[in-house]
Amino acid sequence: MRRFRGRTVQATAFGVMAVLACGAAITHSAQDDASAILKEAIDGGRAQNVILFIGDGMGDSEITIARNYQYGADGRLWLDTLPMTGEYTTYALQEANPSRIDYVTDSAASGTGWATGHKTSNERVSSVAGTGDTVTSYQTILELAQKAGFKTGNVSTAEITDATPAVLDSHINLRGCQGPANMATCVPSKKENGGPGSIAEQTVDHKVNVVLGGGKARFDQTITGGPDAGKTVVQSAQRQGYTVVTDASGLATADSKYVLGLFNAGNMSLEWNGAVALPFPGSGLPNGQTCLENQRPANEPSLADMTDKALDLLHDDVVDGPWRSHRAGQKHNNRRGFFLQVEGASIDKQDHVEAPCQQIGETMAFDRAIKVGLDFARRHPTP
Repeated sequence: MRRFRGRTVQATAFGVMAVLACGAAITHSAQDDASAILKEAIDGGRAQNVILFIGDGMGDSEITIARNYQYGADGRLWLDTLPMTGEYTTYALQEANPSRIDYVTDSAASGTGWATGHKTSNERVSSVAGTGDTVTSYQTILELAQKAGFKTGNVSTAEITDATPAVLDSHINLRGCQGPANMATCVPSKKENGGPGSIAEQTVDHKVNVVLGGGKARFDQTITGGPDAGKTVVQSAQRQGYTVVTDASGLATADSKYVLGLFNAGNMSLEWNGAVALPFPGSGLPNGQTCLENQRPANEPSLADMTDKALDLLHDDVVDGPWRSHRAGQKHNNRRGFFLQVEGASIDKQDHVEAPCQQIGETMAFDRAIKVGLDFARRHPTP
């Protein structure tokens, strides 16, 4: 793992099911210049703050259509300003024979790859392929951060128990085992059988400092074993010290070491709306369409709002030595820094249902979240 001295490192992964891509191509000389800048920052120290942005299912096509629609081909998104582009393989392994490749991966297997450094089979969450309904775990980057004393955060516009956020703080054989009532195919992992429980239970028990997204219905389910049997996952979280918020106003005022924000029963609402793609010629959209923007309900925070609040909560009293944060007049003194994942989840979900306006809106929301991260990095340079 490369370590950066006292800086905020932003690793942006574009698509857990697609190739990493970042707008216009970088020439050889420009790439050399960017490499030199990054190399200069590496000194064998440690990363103070790490922000990992995941645009689920977002590749060249999604980025290009959003850029063209919003700014024109000669415009630029915030993600276009990032200095480096890279690629990684996304294939999975076959569950029945892990020595063989499964060429079509899902978000659980692909996410496990970047979260743990290990390939696995489709639907597995940070666990070893070929072990049936039992679970042998791979250690995740979030767990490594926690062991090193970093605060941690997990933000998504999907259910926070969905595959991509789950790979950081959960280990289970099937991604569908999201709440205590969804464990029929993950029986050995049930708490009454000595297992760690569903993804929702594991998320809370992992004591991730800031957890924000959808999926409240999973956390309203009743735990069936262990010390919190008979309680909901929300009640378990509260017992363990979490402040639980369910709307944008509650998030704005939250200020505690552990915050669980659940803003929709399922996936969070979309930013834009419009007609789905249809075959052309025939019943298609020969004259195109104008997307309907600003469709998200006011009670649900935007991805940018969640990112800003997560950074505020995680940065508060986490730096080494006296430090003045962007909160005027406050000084902080603590051990490490933080690791934060931010996922724009419904870029991929709207691709699946062929809804171009909805996909563009989610890509633009993701891009605004990246701007929040870039602004944070500028406000907090090397101490």
